[in-house]
Parts: sequence; C-alpha cells; structure tokens
Amino acid sequence: MWSMAAQRLTQITHPAATPDKLCERVEAAWSAVSQEHIQSLFESIPRRVAACNNRIVTAQRKHLDDFLRGRIIGRLECGRTQLEIFEELGIAQSIISRLWQRFQDDATSTTVSRQTVYRRLGHIGLYARRPVRCVPLTATHCRLRLTWSREHALWTPQQWSCVMLSDESRFSLQSDSRRTLIWRAPGTRYPQENPIE
Repeated sequence: MWSMAAQRLTQITHPAATPDKLCERVEAAWSAVSQEHIQSLFESIPRRVAACNNRIVTAQRKHLDDFLRGRIIGRLECGRTQLEIFEELGIAQSIISRLWQRFQDDATSTTVSRQTVYRRLGHIGLYARRPVRCVPLTATHCRLRLTWSREHALWTPQQWSCVMLSDESRFSLQSDSRRTLIWRAPGTRYPQENPIE
C-alpha cells in the first residue's frame, strides 16, 4: 500500500509549499488506494508468509555445515525425536527428516575403513585415549568417609603408628589389558563424561 501511495506522490511535479501541504498530499494519496487493492493484499498474507518460511528453510538448508549435521544425527541416534531437535536447534523438521533418511541410506551402502574413521576424528580434534579410572562415590560412601575421618581426627601419632596404610593398587584375576579407549579432545581428560567407573 505504501508503494502505491508513494507512486501517486512521485507523479506530483511541483513540491509542497509547507509541511501541512505535504501531509495533505500524503493523506490524499493514502485515501486514493482502493478497497479492492487493500482486500487483495489482506488475502495474500498467508501466501506471503509461506513464501517467507520457504526462503528461511532454503537458507537453513544452504547453511547446514558438517558439524551441525553431526549434532542432528547424533541426537537422532540417541533417541531424540525430530520435534525435540527442531525445538532445540531451530532446524525445520523436514530438513531433519531428509538428513536422517540420507544418513540411513548412506550408512547401509558405504563401507569405511577403521583408519578412515580415526583420521576423520583426528581432523576434528578427537583422539583415542585411555579413560581415567575412578571409584564411584555415592552419597553413602561420602557420608561413611566423613564419619570415619571425624572419629579418627583426634588420634595420636602412637595410635596411627599401629595402622598400616597401603596404596589402592588395582588387582585383576583375569587378563585385562586396559585397552578400553574413548574418543576425546586434548585437554578433556577429567570432565564428568570421560572417566570410567
């Protein structure tokens, strides 16, 4: 509607003498817009909104980089729904669905060597490392340790001399090469998800 009003105003050759005259011309140009044109603009709003949404989806499709594709596939493999991923990442469900279908098609028809996987993971900064081994401490363990330390806090050196302290060496009755590896980035040895209990 503004374009129609502006078109009428540009057809006027002589400039307005005062600001009030300019306001009168704008009001006249605005009033000259037909009701049929206003109605057709109103009826075209859903079509225009759909076109905008299509442009947004197309833009999203163009800017879906490998990292984002990996995040989406990883979430789907972990059992997340497409709707949850849409709500979290703001990627249209149709794009998520096509990406998942393409991934499943590629996964069934492509054989990749172990070395290729290691090399690709290395390119993004993930390397095979032995995980840190730790003993899981529950709330009960913590409470018992605190109680024990409070009971023995006032022991004398003579009482402690009767106690033999040993290290917590790991013993195994079966062959265990400790070759369990995890893929992690350098400097991420101790985050909660990396140590093995």
